[in-house]
Amino acid sequence: MEGLFQQPVRGVSTPVPVGTADYSIVLSRYDTADGQVGGSNFGEVTLSTSEADNGLIGKPIEPGTYVFTRFTVADRWGQCFGHSTWRFDAAPGQVIYLGALDAQIHASSLMRAAAAANRQVLLGPSGIGEKYVQYSNTTAPVFRPPVPEFGPYTVEAYVRAHFPAFTASVQQADLHPASFGMGGKLVNVGFPSCGNMSN
Repeated sequence: MEGLFQQPVRGVSTPVPVGTADYSIVLSRYDTADGQVGGSNFGEVTLSTSEADNGLIGKPIEPGTYVFTRFTVADRWGQCFGHSTWRFDAAPGQVIYLGALDAQIHASSLMRAAAAANRQVLLGPSGIGEKYVQYSNTTAPVFRPPVPEFGPYTVEAYVRAHFPAFTASVQQADLHPASFGMGGKLVNVGFPSCGNMSN
């Protein structure tokens, strides 16, 4: 079973000097009964542009229900989707295409929020990278229309080349609106947390 993430945007053009920093979207296991993400390491799966092949990223995931938890730039800045996200089910044996994320929309919003909070410097005076998580004024992940051909690959061809053991046809993920708890019940801390990332 695969989760596929298609990313046609290569670099990040933002008000801060991140250049062509890697960025990611994070999935987490989701409990529909209480609206919480959880599991070992919050049940997280990270799909990063550092692993992309011509803009396509694929990873095996365990069967279950997932939500898009956050979007990150350079693994330092995160945009939390707790207030508004998408959930989907992954059944055993399925190969799921999640879509083409419009990363520029999320990167621009996140970098503006980080700059407003004066948390936009990749390395601070101590040499330790600053972290910033945007919790408010966020939208659910924005996807572009499906791209059937991308570079030398169709999505099907990508799966066959990288995951030959998976023979099922690729199916479009069935996305449903969702939200999830941040902090509180999720972790025993007095500040918000977005999966395993916090300010």
